[in-house]
Amino acid sequence: MASLRRPAIAILGTTLLATFAVLAYEVPLSEEAVREAYFLGQRRDETTARLLETYRRYFPIPEAGPHVYAVELFTPYALAVKAASGHNLSYSAQQAMQDYRLRGDSVRVGVYIHYTSTYGPRGMRKPNDASSQGDGREEFQVKLIQDGKALDSKNLRYEGMRMSVGGGKG
Repeated sequence: MASLRRPAIAILGTTLLATFAVLAYEVPLSEEAVREAYFLGQRRDETTARLLETYRRYFPIPEAGPHVYAVELFTPYALAVKAASGHNLSYSAQQAMQDYRLRGDSVRVGVYIHYTSTYGPRGMRKPNDASSQGDGREEFQVKLIQDGKALDSKNLRYEGMRMSVGGGKG
């Protein structure tokens, strides 16, 4: 059953990313675009948050299996806005341009998966099962495909987050 899930999630992720076609971007970014992204990021307000939300899609909880909660695809412009919003007031538009040149025209993809009652660290595996010793990374694969060709990633990172419910119980 788990072996069927991996390709299904990869296909789902690829299909979902195709919906981001409306978020086309200019490459390379002009100095004016980087400057605009800098000022938008420095605002750190509702306008900045609304723009970054346009790069995310949220999905309903499935009846069974893991919940692909959200997928985000940050373009070079969105990355410039996000970078500027994370710096203090001493960060300048000139520094934003230097950072963009160093970062280049890369995109960042985030896929957020939640455990559900039908899929989780305890729900799918037996306690003594050797496969339960991992952190779940091997369960999911994310691939980007453009014009029928898989794109190589420069950096791939998995992050896990443990949550508890009600005063440390659960």
